[in-house]
Amino acid sequence: MGSYRYTQSAALSAERVFDYLADVRNLPRYLPSMTAAEPEGGDQVHVEAKVDGRTEAGEAWMRVDREHWRIEWGSEGPNDYHGELGISGHGPDGCTIELDLHTVRAEGPEIEEGVRHAVDGLIKAIDAKTDAGDPEHPAGE
Repeated sequence: MGSYRYTQSAALSAERVFDYLADVRNLPRYLPSMTAAEPEGGDQVHVEAKVDGRTEAGEAWMRVDREHWRIEWGSEGPNDYHGELGISGHGPDGCTIELDLHTVRAEGPEIEEGVRHAVDGLIKAIDAKTDAGDPEHPAGE
């Protein structure tokens, strides 16, 4: 069983990071194994991911708390997989992302590396969206 915490600063506004994360359809853009994520109503989410060379589908949940800039997620089953992510702002050009993850499926350095990789992927995905000329968030915002 493992619990992991990772904190990363980003040169992005907290609001942009939170808005990007709150849209569950963005998951495949920053989680390499995730191939699809679609809201199903309420806090339910249908997900698909590549696992050991095959596609697996499942049901998960995601709760967005805009008032406290927190997102919780998880899936039912024997892995007791769930996590929480919080965003804190440092003005228009910076924020801190804090991620807590819990799973009984695995533990060790590969999970820690996966958590770091997911947050780094998130930051790169948001930067790429800006560089591509996202009309909602022009470069330099």
